[in-house]
Amino acid sequence: CYTGQECYEGCYYAVSRTFSMQEYPYEYHIICQKFQYDISGDMEQSRFAIRRNEGGHRLHTLDQADGQPVLPVFGCIDMLRLLANIQGVTKRQQAVELAANK
Repeated sequence: CYTGQECYEGCYYAVSRTFSMQEYPYEYHIICQKFQYDISGDMEQSRFAIRRNEGGHRLHTLDQADGQPVLPVFGCIDMLRLLANIQGVTKRQQAVELAANK
């Protein structure tokens, strides 16, 4: 979205919370990307991460990237397919392939 300060920003979040029979009752899986584009300086920033709690309270990062966006920032991505397969995603390339519907 345009913030009105010569800057566009946005984000993608795919989040899953499922019941678990482990010590901690829920498993969380998160794939997220935040991006910002400054028109005046022609600068782009992005942060991407795949995280999960793996049976405890704390989230652990499985893969991350800073700088250039991992997922396309303009256009369409298949969020439904990404969310349906979120438990098996551990690497950014898997997320890219699912989001692109490959």
